[in-house]
Amino acid sequence: MRVRGSQLSEVAEKVLSSRTLIFDYDGVLAPMSVERSKSEVFSEILTPLKTLSQRFKLVVASTKDYSFLTRRVDFAHILICSNGFEVRIGVLPTIPKMPSSDKLRMFSHLIAKARKLAKHHGMDVEVKKVVIDPLDIPVGICIDWRRTHLTRDEVTRIIKPIVSAAEEGGLNVVRYPEQPFIDIFIDEVNKGWAIKALLNINAISRPITYFGDSENDIPAFKVSDVNVLVRHEENTNLTINGTYELTREEFFNLISTVSEING
Repeated sequence: MRVRGSQLSEVAEKVLSSRTLIFDYDGVLAPMSVERSKSEVFSEILTPLKTLSQRFKLVVASTKDYSFLTRRVDFAHILICSNGFEVRIGVLPTIPKMPSSDKLRMFSHLIAKARKLAKHHGMDVEVKKVVIDPLDIPVGICIDWRRTHLTRDEVTRIIKPIVSAAEEGGLNVVRYPEQPFIDIFIDEVNKGWAIKALLNINAISRPITYFGDSENDIPAFKVSDVNVLVRHEENTNLTINGTYELTREEFFNLISTVSEING
């Protein structure tokens, strides 16, 4: 549902009636096309988000891991990290289930192959980890080719052995048709799973408004009450039924407006 003019106030009313607000990180709270080390929450919404945290339960749900998110989203009460593999309520991490030793060995071997292949072709590999002292558990990888001059067809051919091995090994491969990266996770866990787990332990309450921007947010959209797709230059062809659609500027205006009402 494309939101225009007065309809923006309709979305604002639904947000105001919510008890929990959940935000994807990349593409919603922060720009997509920046180096990992330079990624930060958009300055336009940082202060409004801190204001909103005084009334709503704020959650950030991302494929990024805890070490990446923790200093960037200090306004959030709860972090859903690594696509749902790690949930942080306070200090202690939780994971949905410990991968088997066989699967961990297979995944570690796959990571080594991906790193070697990526280095040869100038791509980047980000390993997503859950750290539960003394264990350092790899649960996902992102293969990113945005810094190369490779076409998607070339990349598809290059990484086919990695993707095929992942699928044959029962891993969860998440593709993004409009994005220059692919995620591989060690199991079929997602943001929707994590949201349901938080509801089951009464860590969050309905109504829930979820803000996302990619295919990876669909499981979360399915379990939330109000869904907002943030439209930007890197998801122009994405269509997800049952969502309001806001441009980035409209999203900024929405967050600022709701913040001012609650200020």
